[in-house]
Amino acid sequence: MTKYGVELWWNEKGKKKALVIPKSKITTEISFFPETYQLGEENNSKIRENEQGHWINRLIQGDNFVIMQQLLDEGFENSIDLIYIDPPFFTGNDTFHKIFKENNTGKIISSSNAFRDHWQGLESYLQFMYDRFHLMKKLLAPTGSIFVHCDWHAGHYLKLLLDEVFGYQNFKNEIIWCYTGAGQTPRYFARKHDTIFWYVKNPSRYTFNINAVRVPYKKSNLAAGRTSYAGRKSEEYLKSLDKRGKILEDWWTDIATIGYSHSEITGFATQKPERLLERIIRACSNEGDLIADFFCGSGTTIVVAEKLNRRWIATDMSAISLNVTLKRLLSLHLGRNLEITDKLVPHSKKAHPFTVQKLVFPSFYEMNGDLPKKIKHLILKWLDARVSAPPLDGYRDDEAQAIKITFKRPEDRDFQQLCEMTGKLPNHVESLAWIAPTWDLAILDEWKKMYHHSHSIELKPLVIPRVDELAYQVQQEYLIESSLQKFKKVYRPIPMPRAEIKFKLSQLADDDSEHALYEIHVSLKQYEFAVGDLSFIKLKGVQANPDPLALIDYWMVGTIKDKNKEFVPIWASFRSRRNPTIENTTKIRVECNGADLTGLKIIDMLGIKSWWLYH
Repeated sequence: MTKYGVELWWNEKGKKKALVIPKSKITTEISFFPETYQLGEENNSKIRENEQGHWINRLIQGDNFVIMQQLLDEGFENSIDLIYIDPPFFTGNDTFHKIFKENNTGKIISSSNAFRDHWQGLESYLQFMYDRFHLMKKLLAPTGSIFVHCDWHAGHYLKLLLDEVFGYQNFKNEIIWCYTGAGQTPRYFARKHDTIFWYVKNPSRYTFNINAVRVPYKKSNLAAGRTSYAGRKSEEYLKSLDKRGKILEDWWTDIATIGYSHSEITGFATQKPERLLERIIRACSNEGDLIADFFCGSGTTIVVAEKLNRRWIATDMSAISLNVTLKRLLSLHLGRNLEITDKLVPHSKKAHPFTVQKLVFPSFYEMNGDLPKKIKHLILKWLDARVSAPPLDGYRDDEAQAIKITFKRPEDRDFQQLCEMTGKLPNHVESLAWIAPTWDLAILDEWKKMYHHSHSIELKPLVIPRVDELAYQVQQEYLIESSLQKFKKVYRPIPMPRAEIKFKLSQLADDDSEHALYEIHVSLKQYEFAVGDLSFIKLKGVQANPDPLALIDYWMVGTIKDKNKEFVPIWASFRSRRNPTIENTTKIRVECNGADLTGLKIIDMLGIKSWWLYH
């Protein structure tokens, strides 16, 4: 028994989980400033440092449990005004992110696991949520609210956990979101509602703007000539009632789900409509408040928070989630204006400054402990290779190939080590497969040429899509033998992407200022994977597509500050359902430090990020 009267218990509850990788930090990958960024247009702007103390919204990839701990260390305790989460529902399914054909027919040309909803029993799911609820309570402001979105699978269990963590007395509503659509069955009543639990930190002092979310009466008071409670009233009074609308109940039937032809659709399987989040955010926060979503998925929460002038922090484990969310933020001004309900009118305003960040484990990339060994063994198994002695990791006898696996972006010293390794290879080896999670592909092309010129062994770089997610899965011991084939489709090393790029950087004005004016002219001619076995990749129609850029989802042009390696995009082009083609050339002007790197960031249909950097 607890002070709340009842407590849900399971065998592993309360046991502290030992982290395989204890050290971590949040690093910034992209910094987006609306005053420097133009979508598909020429731009003449200056890249400026942020004013000290100015709030920057944050989109973070990584395990939200670790990220929330980091936020607490940064001083965010009692700081978040509203938390909305749409966590896994304990469905037992793999969830896929889908990308559509250019002809807008809705036929899938690729699919990748956006996240997994598989668990080692109900206990592991409950422990997962229980640990995170405790951190969310610490982060929530004294006047804050938390909304937890769930369904019939485990919602009744989550209610008990929320009662224990946040307090039964702090429960405000069990909101029933009703909808209709496909999925009928003759075996039971069709399950067509979700549940959203609303809790507050303090039951006597919390934000609730009921008048901001009034809804129209089903039948006009003016047309009826009376109110349902007070009988006949004056015409002016009835008009005022109709204009103000009625107070909302806790069952919502007026918000449809995301359909196949919905204007907001991203292809993310669990995407929620903007109107749903708009209602929650308007009701329980004010302009300038801090909103958080720790399972951000397709990014609906932060898109709505942006449109309603709230600050935000969003996290997700999935690289696909961040890619979808980033595209929505970059095209925010083209999306729906929430202030106009009767027709689609563009929002017209760009997003406030934000950063795309990543939770990294420095020890993971440096250590030779159990976790890297597990991943290396998985990679060798996927490649049908045998383990070898250091400095190599494996051999493929049938292809006369040696294998070297690294877990960080290659640097010059890594290339030198490869050159030194050549003399230690057996005579029958004809090629060296160098496997790493991400690449600066422009310099890698130079290395390949140098290696081929100075050695008789061919260098064949491979990439590991979403290696950090793979590390997380191994760390959590979700990667079990029975699911190996599913993981193989997502994480198997694949041939290095290659692109034909024409890049020209010209200084237009010669002055003594710190920032000079440059013109960048980029043409992207071709993007493809090197020859290799891609049969495990679901890319229906892409191989036969005559478009040489069919594999690219979006690409950016910008600068990288040498000091902190942050990429600042100046221009971008990407595919969406409304505009399924991408531009292949751009010419932009920018003021920047001549010592900064300039280049491209390309994200393809598989979620592989590649960098092409130039001085």
